[in-house]
Amino acid sequence: MDNLKFYKLFLALVNKENALNELSKYIRNPAVNRNKHLINLFEFLKNHQKGTYKKELSKKTIFNKLFGNNTLYNETKLQKQFSLFNHLLEDFMVLRTLKNELPSYYLKLAVICYELNLSKGLKYNAS
Repeated sequence: MDNLKFYKLFLALVNKENALNELSKYIRNPAVNRNKHLINLFEFLKNHQKGTYKKELSKKTIFNKLFGNNTLYNETKLQKQFSLFNHLLEDFMVLRTLKNELPSYYLKLAVICYELNLSKGLKYNAS
């Protein structure tokens, strides 16, 4: 498990101040994610990291947690969820970094608005 990209990202985020709570809100935001498997994966990893869930962390264990014990193990199905979760984590990291760098955030927002011809009359307030 330790060599999987999404798991490395998750562990890196867990060690950041307030990141776990922010990530929890982000993953549950229906505008960002409507995949219940990704929410369940997050909860499972969070509980495992906190020591709440003591069972060995393996692909099979995660698959059963996401899809139920009665579902036949499917590596492709699991990898798809890992990939989607990885994208969510990457997006979260980018957004979190941008918000922590407000001048850069507002500059990028201004460029986007300009490209969409929305620049007239918009006021950007970094406070």
